[in-house]
Amino acid sequence: KSPDSLPLQFPWRTEAFSGSVPNAVIVDFCLWDEHKHVVWSLSKCCSFEKEEEKGGNLDFASSAEGLQRFKLQAAGDFNEGSLLLHFKWAAPRDDDARGCSVFVTEFHMRLHAGFINSKFGTKY
Repeated sequence: KSPDSLPLQFPWRTEAFSGSVPNAVIVDFCLWDEHKHVVWSLSKCCSFEKEEEKGGNLDFASSAEGLQRFKLQAAGDFNEGSLLLHFKWAAPRDDDARGCSVFVTEFHMRLHAGFINSKFGTKY
């Protein structure tokens, strides 16, 4: 695997053709309220972007050799919210992708005030 790509792919197949989209996954995310009712959900095909290492990062994975930094972004269809994940990926020691390690270093979920107001009757 190249250092700029992950071993994750989105496979597809029709009756005549098949293939895969590199660096892509399906993201399914669901946010529930305290009554276990769905407040917001997201399901999208997303791609990964390679990021340069940020200086001054003191997390446990920043100094480990062979770690690559990536991010994944997903936004709702109606601009009601978005997800942003930053993570580091370590290549497996052999060609078996199942031996890789993934460390989520940041997770951001944003819901727009208008969406929250319409869902909960608030005025933020």
